Amino acid sequence: MSALVYVRDQLGNGCVPRFDRARRRADPRSLWYRRNEQVDAAVEAALRCTEAGLPVTVVAIGPERVDWLLKHYLAAGATAAVRVWSPDLDHVELDDSLAASLMEGVIEQLRPDWIWLGDDDHGAVAVHLAELTGRVLAISVVDVTGRGHELELDRRLDRMTERVRLTAPGIIAVKRGAALRYPSHRDRLAARQQAVTVLDAGAALDGIVHGRHPTVTAITPPKPPTTRRRELSGADDRVAELILGGTGGGHSQVVEDTVPNMARLAVATILDRVNSTTPTNPTTGDSP
Repeated sequence: MSALVYVRDQLGNGCVPRFDRARRRADPRSLWYRRNEQVDAAVEAALRCTEAGLPVTVVAIGPERVDWLLKHYLAAGATAAVRVWSPDLDHVELDDSLAASLMEGVIEQLRPDWIWLGDDDHGAVAVHLAELTGRVLAISVVDVTGRGHELELDRRLDRMTERVRLTAPGIIAVKRGAALRYPSHRDRLAARQQAVTVLDAGAALDGIVHGRHPTVTAITPPKPPTTRRRELSGADDRVAELILGGTGGGHSQVVEDTVPNMARLAVATILDRVNSTTPTNPTTGDSP
């Protein structure tokens, strides 16, 4: 039984995109990526559940930079790699619906028995694919047993685990599973020489993009933290007096500072007042 795995990477931890105002998008030079844990689990499950000698194809949607991800999965045991891309996608938001529509064309060409995905988006792409292809779907899968035409799946649903039996053709979205096998140095060298098949998504985009996806006209970068200004009056006069060390008197006090500094100032003022109030001995009147 052949298998197809939809793979994608994700932004690396601590990656802070810089916005390119001229291109109205994040500057690609400020981005770096890493593998997705759910996708790793899906690839490992597909390799374990596919009979020896049958193809396991990994498919990614993206520019040439995603080839490193496909090469890694080839080294781990996948038999073929396909990348779907078109320059027109540079100007389109690749959401879950569009990704599923592009994957539908690949599925029609390859006709795999099993379609595997990482359940890192609450099964959104898998749900769209099931609707487009009419295949049975299982999401939130945490364990898979069996090989070939019929598989036993454990699905994690809220506080319980459900055991289901699934028969091909089907779609499986893996939430958690075994760690991806570590490729050997020889397999890595062999994967570097293996070609990645590139499919043009231009034809598939006709009739999909137009009228369904908005055009990005501007991107506003996040605003830097600003000084917060609050006016304390009326019932807040007492709070202003305690924080600022004022005398009150019914007039308004203006506090201009950042919120963390206000909190530190309040704590310091309270501790100072507590320390300045020394208890006395009720019998002698002397301080302890």
